[in-house]
Amino acid sequence: MVLLGIIGEFLAVIVLIVAITLQIHNNADLGNILVSGGAVLFAIFTKIKLLGYEWDDLHKQRSKGRGRR
Repeated sequence: MVLLGIIGEFLAVIVLIVAITLQIHNNADLGNILVSGGAVLFAIFTKIKLLGYEWDDLHKQRSKGRGRR
């Protein structure tokens, strides 16, 4: 899940770069839409990444508990 979050963040950054470039060069409404979409993607995938870290920690704690018995 962490990898999915990192990939999603990377894609969101690419969308934001393209959007800002379009907005600067063309002053187009498409750029505004892409900026909003990129920001939303970045937020969603950041949350997925953070949940992935918590998920990994949970599994590590459970696996440590099994070895002690």
